[in-house]
Amino acid sequence: SAAQDPGNNALGQGYLALGEIEKARDHLEKAWQAGYHTPSTAYTLGQTMGLLFQKKLAEVERNPSEEIRKKFRQEYEKEYRDPAVQYLKQSQGSVESPAYVEGLIALYEKRYDDALKKAKEAYTKSNWSYEAKVLEGKARAGIAEKKVEAGDYKGAIQQYEFAGKSFAQASDLGRSRADIYLSDCERWGYTLEAQTYTNLSPALSLQNAEEACNKPIMVNPDEPAAYLRKAYVYNRLARYLLYSTSDDPRALLGKSIDSANQAKQIDPKS
Repeated sequence: SAAQDPGNNALGQGYLALGEIEKARDHLEKAWQAGYHTPSTAYTLGQTMGLLFQKKLAEVERNPSEEIRKKFRQEYEKEYRDPAVQYLKQSQGSVESPAYVEGLIALYEKRYDDALKKAKEAYTKSNWSYEAKVLEGKARAGIAEKKVEAGDYKGAIQQYEFAGKSFAQASDLGRSRADIYLSDCERWGYTLEAQTYTNLSPALSLQNAEEACNKPIMVNPDEPAAYLRKAYVYNRLARYLLYSTSDDPRALLGKSIDSANQAKQIDPKS
């Protein structure tokens, strides 16, 4: 019934604020399908689908096969990214920070320099906006990813450091939000990856990476993504020890398996 739609919309917005994005999507889509097409619903749905897209991408990045990663990336772009962009475009002109929405669209379309510019613009217009700082961090992580693809690993590590500063500012503004900590944990995983291609030992970053990955778990122990990203950090470092040093990788592999098992206990599908 029409009376339910504002209810589903409100529930969806509430779940998104709590970082429970699957539940948010479920309620927001019910509201949307029932004809509740307000700009704020479009905006929240766009954010939700975008967050799901990034979460799915992070999960598939752990797969060692480039072919499988590419296949899933294309599927996720259709299933999550394209709708995210469509919803965000429908919300434009009605949100308090048009620059922020333009920045999100640029992020999902992999126009990372544009996303960074818009994030900075959004932040100068509302200094309290932790979302603008998160967007800035994700844009910098995207720029870093492009540098990795081009073989500029030192340039990538520098961009990941900048991303870390943006996430730190974001967590000062939006204290104890698991999603900010999750983005920072993910950044450490990619930093370790890039360090394995330089003369910097990724082993030196392990303590920082562990601390960063424990934060989202402390805030939300029931979120499998944090355990999966922590497993990725241990796994990446274990592979480095195995192939590039004479150190024993078994302790790290054990930690990686433990973290992955914790994720499985919470969500058997993870």
